[in-house]
Amino acid sequence: MKKLLYLSITLLAISLPFIYKGINLFREIPMVDGDGIGLYFFGLEINDTLLTEEIPVYAWGFLGVAITLIVLSAMAYGLSFYIKGKKKY
Repeated sequence: MKKLLYLSITLLAISLPFIYKGINLFREIPMVDGDGIGLYFFGLEINDTLLTEEIPVYAWGFLGVAITLIVLSAMAYGLSFYIKGKKKY
């Protein structure tokens, strides 16, 4: 049961950088100088030449991953209480 709570908290914490990167990409669209930008996440290069037209696709992708992690976190949290209620002492 405690493992599911820890998993829930961990998944929620992992989703935060994805939310930040997705929102940050939406904010960078008007500030692109030239054809595009380089995309980095946690210091790793995702795409060297991300065209301006492709920035929203990547931003929605990051936000989609974040939403998926948040849903999985909520499911693990709810499952931990479901299991707690089913235990017989």
